[in-house]
Amino acid sequence: GPQGWSWGTAAIEGAGIPQDLLTMMTAKLARLGPRQRELLLTAAVIGTHFELSTLEALVGTKVLAEALVPLIDEGLIAPLGGGRHGFTHDRIREVAYHMVPLERRVELHRAIGELRLARVGMGELAENVFEVVDHIDLGYGLIPLPDEDQAAATARCEEALAGLSNDERDGIAELNSLAGVKALTGSSVAAAGRYLAAGVRLIAGDRPFPRPRETNHTLRFALELGL
Repeated sequence: GPQGWSWGTAAIEGAGIPQDLLTMMTAKLARLGPRQRELLLTAAVIGTHFELSTLEALVGTKVLAEALVPLIDEGLIAPLGGGRHGFTHDRIREVAYHMVPLERRVELHRAIGELRLARVGMGELAENVFEVVDHIDLGYGLIPLPDEDQAAATARCEEALAGLSNDERDGIAELNSLAGVKALTGSSVAAAGRYLAAGVRLIAGDRPFPRPRETNHTLRFALELGL
């Protein structure tokens, strides 16, 4: 809830935010009520553009109803049409994102990924897979948060994956496989490698080979290539 938020500049010292922008944003946030801060910071974790339906699912109808218009009036976010809103500047979103405590960001990234996955049909998944899998991977430490070093992300990932069933791990692996193939078709080789490597990590774990049963063929191929 809004009382559970802590925020401040300490979390973003290493983010490379210009001091004048940081000062302006801190002043703006100080003028906001707790519900408005909660809405703004939650929206920042969703992304530069966000769906109101996702935001409402995360913060609740009351917070959304009370806080949305004041944030628009402050010039921080703006309606884009089609049930979507966005930050008026990428840097505003960046500052707000880094003001969210890391543990809360992890929770939100997982929740956002799971919400989006639940809402898209199988026919739509291929089209929207990046919007789903990027949040899930951030939430489970398969990729580090922007201000998190790789060692910390790896430790977080190991702990998170230990709590998943084999089916849950395979489900996330399938998503990464789908994203990897889509990235390859778009000539995003680096991104494809990251997604496929995440999928391999999920189905192989600490073992040199995946479990001896039917697994995703793309991930098997990636394993054989030594990704």
